[in-house]
Amino acid sequence: MKDWNEITHVSALLAIICAVFAGVSRRMGDLILGMISVIVQLVSQSYGNQTDGNQTDDRFSSHIPKTLVTVLSRFNLDGQVTVYAVCPQCHCTFAPQKVLGSTKYQAQCNNEPRPGSGICGASLLDPSSKPIKTFVYHHFNDYLASLLSRPDIEKIMDARCDSMKESTTTSMAHGHTSDPFPVKDILAAKYMRTFKGPSGSTLFVDRPDGEGRYGFVLNVDFYNPEGNRGRSAKASCGIVAMACINLPLSIRYRPENMYLAGIIPGPHEPSLTTINHYLRPLITDMVSSWTKGTIFTRTASSLNGRMTRSAIIAVVCDLPAARKVSQLAGHKSQFCSRCTCYHLSELDRVDQENWQCRDAAGMRRQAYEWKNALSTKEQDNIFKNHGVRWSVLWELPYWDPTCQLIVDPMHSLFEGVINHHVEVVLSISSMTASAKSPPAFSYEFTQYEKSSTLSLNENEVRQIKQIHKLLTLPINDPEIDGDGDVEMTVGADDIGFDTHGLRQKLRKRVMSALEFVAKSLDVYPSRGSGEREIKKNDVVEALINWVSTK
Repeated sequence: MKDWNEITHVSALLAIICAVFAGVSRRMGDLILGMISVIVQLVSQSYGNQTDGNQTDDRFSSHIPKTLVTVLSRFNLDGQVTVYAVCPQCHCTFAPQKVLGSTKYQAQCNNEPRPGSGICGASLLDPSSKPIKTFVYHHFNDYLASLLSRPDIEKIMDARCDSMKESTTTSMAHGHTSDPFPVKDILAAKYMRTFKGPSGSTLFVDRPDGEGRYGFVLNVDFYNPEGNRGRSAKASCGIVAMACINLPLSIRYRPENMYLAGIIPGPHEPSLTTINHYLRPLITDMVSSWTKGTIFTRTASSLNGRMTRSAIIAVVCDLPAARKVSQLAGHKSQFCSRCTCYHLSELDRVDQENWQCRDAAGMRRQAYEWKNALSTKEQDNIFKNHGVRWSVLWELPYWDPTCQLIVDPMHSLFEGVINHHVEVVLSISSMTASAKSPPAFSYEFTQYEKSSTLSLNENEVRQIKQIHKLLTLPINDPEIDGDGDVEMTVGADDIGFDTHGLRQKLRKRVMSALEFVAKSLDVYPSRGSGEREIKKNDVVEALINWVSTK
């Protein structure tokens, strides 16, 4: 950069600040540099030497870089990346090869997508010997090095790790193993407080010899680069990104602290197991970081270098992407990614305390069986019986989708999926909420007949039907709530729910109607040895006790 003058240096510095700190795109960076060049020319023409004005223009503006790429290359800020050639047919990725100092790619895809399907054989290069389709992978260790080069960030990451270890040790010493409520940070969750390190005997947050231990959440999501307008192009690109959970929530998701591993090229989403090709470079780095560790020769606080180990603690995606990334059966299938509830017969199960978690070791075995199957039919049978395909995530020794596969709440809360489910799927709205509730249960009550020996007038007969309806309505239904007070009647009648409103409504019915219903249900109270007179409250309590058995 010795050939740059002062104006060129300042212009380049402004472009770098806009790109690195403000997140300006390269196209906008090119516009900024172009506008600076125009401003310099105008100033030079207005205030420069009139006799040699054209020479002054060249001297000050000709050296200003025209593109942001040029500036970034001069400052060496691009980071370490590998550009993979992507097969247009099967999405298999191929790293470049260094031959005599130049970068070359193989010409054809030699991937076998499924057992017995044969080699893909698609062309990877265009006539100019450049890849037809590319995937740019930003190396994980290069990103982690950038975090560790910042003194404040490195200190925070280590301090939070030590703080979690101390709190975990204290909790276990006092016998507290359950999750705190509410859990405000993933570091406080039970899974993180029991997550073992590579040795298998100590916690991951237990840092031997001051080792760096860093946890990450992985996110894979797809979006339409053309926008989501109804008539826009139906294209789809994906991102593979991670955030470090050692950072506090206040700065964890800032752009400068996030890690963008790569952008999955469109125009269509990779199908089935083809997404594994885009995740493999990242998983390879994460496996090496877990098993061997990564040594950085120098960090902000360790001038002599330090050992680090990193792990993917959770995979956080929306529901379709979560199943695709983990290669588990889709969300519309009969399989659950966490529990053993299966098929439509158990779709409405709400007894959560009886749900059994799937066996992660068994899922791992099934995934490897799918991968090593000798035929497509064998793979299909494994998937049909277990809902599991091979995912590159299984190369992580600690991967457990029953605990680490998280469905993010963004789509449910911020994009209104819950609203749609409640209002459209369940048809619950303000109108239905104000409507009369359906009966809690059905029962064939004995109806009054005029031919019976008991003589009742029209009002009494009408009240019998009202009593029948009251007895079958939900106990907390607005129709039978009394004055709004809450009364937990756990005692005399031992029912255990609010019956205050029901009592109040029954006591307003005439005694003859209450007696008829009680006798027809065979719950009318007996007089006893003292020949005590049966009162209305006695009959009401008898009917309340009958309801409690339903």
